[in-house]
Amino acid sequence: MAYFAVATTWMVWNMLAGILLTGAQIITYDGSPAFGGPQKSFELVARNRATFFGAGAGVLSMVQRAGITPNVSMDFSALRSILVTGSPLPDAAWDWIYQAVSDSVRLGSDSGGTDVTSAFIGTNPYQPVYRGEIMGPYLGVDAQPWNSRGERVWDEVGELVITRPMPSMPVFFWDDPDGSRYRAAYFDMFPGVWRQGDWVTQLGAGPFVVHGRSDSTINRGGIRTGSADLTHVVDRVDGVAASMVIGAELAGGDYYMPLFVVPQPGTRLTEELRERIVDAIRTQVSPRYVPDEIIEAPAVPRTRTGKLLEIPVKKLFQGADPSSLNRATAEDAGVLDWYADIAKSHVGGDRTNDGTGRPQASRYPRGRILCGRWRTCGPRPASGGPGLWPRAAWQRAPRLPRRPWVVGGTGAERAVRPGTAVRRRDRPAAACPGGGGHPGRETGPAASSYDVTGPVDHVAQTAEKGGAVRRRSCPG
Repeated sequence: MAYFAVATTWMVWNMLAGILLTGAQIITYDGSPAFGGPQKSFELVARNRATFFGAGAGVLSMVQRAGITPNVSMDFSALRSILVTGSPLPDAAWDWIYQAVSDSVRLGSDSGGTDVTSAFIGTNPYQPVYRGEIMGPYLGVDAQPWNSRGERVWDEVGELVITRPMPSMPVFFWDDPDGSRYRAAYFDMFPGVWRQGDWVTQLGAGPFVVHGRSDSTINRGGIRTGSADLTHVVDRVDGVAASMVIGAELAGGDYYMPLFVVPQPGTRLTEELRERIVDAIRTQVSPRYVPDEIIEAPAVPRTRTGKLLEIPVKKLFQGADPSSLNRATAEDAGVLDWYADIAKSHVGGDRTNDGTGRPQASRYPRGRILCGRWRTCGPRPASGGPGLWPRAAWQRAPRLPRRPWVVGGTGAERAVRPGTAVRRRDRPAAACPGGGGHPGRETGPAASSYDVTGPVDHVAQTAEKGGAVRRRSCPG
């Protein structure tokens, strides 16, 4: 029994209808996902004992930010998996699912496009679930992150490209007889290679992290970052209902970065709230991304499928004519009008441009493992909380081989080659899942050993400097 919180205008509706091909039943609902309260979708899931629930990230974040704990009053014992798509799901919402919905559900994230009516990267039932990560490409999809030179990159942010054709890719646009609009949409950056327009990082072990649209990135001081990396932090600040940030390159080389904040109902954007937002950005992201202005907004502009309309708003601040906006795609055209009016008063102002560049992959460490194989989320250590396995050291290696190396000895930290990612590990020596030990590793307390997560040649360099290097592995 499957339920997708989706409108018929979104390509996910096709996925819901396609579920019928498997012989499963589907649930359809005509109405707002917030009718009667933000928890409406979860009420439908519980009442109909759905085994599969799909939703946009905005739907789940809406319920989470409302402070609702659905599993207190609803029964989700039949629910086996949740699929989220549309935009990156904030880390706080990943944790909330396992705490407030079900600690045994399998939460997965997909990323695709209306263009292909399909997904490029997504979840599968055979790999563990990590907070904020997408497991890998779907079958038949050669998805890769490329840098600006057209080179595949690992463990750093790049453009998501599809290097080989997919059957559902469009082959032309209507009213585009010479194909110029079609080529400009997908093949302008890398001739002959489809560029989807998303910033992604592919970790060495295979999973992807999606940072947001590459054409709505924030540029500060030679570093680019996805707008979602900022708004996820801002949205967790108490008193904030929603937020949106844009970075607009202006005439004369100026750069303007406003942050729009929607306060919780019945409240205003006070100076104290501004200070807490700035402090959150400084401490959790970087002082580099403190906005030029924090502006109180009545709402954030979204499409009918829940995606932020960052690019149209950015164009307004760059001087675009408001009549060029496609109001038909907006969830609330009146909200777009509000941003058009604000943009009029800001265009031409004095701004500072801090250069161009790319985001740092080191700012996107892997999160906590949330769930194991299909419907296997326990047993859990008491310190981990419901459904949350703290990331084990043997699951941290960003590159193959999957098992990291342990550097022991009193000079281990100094022995590591500069630039290698080193994490302190203070945990019992025999701490494999299921009680297994570490073959080939001494027993006894492990008070001061280090996990070296860099490439193998870094490990070799470490060994040459006198560090005691041991391969550490666990059964399976």
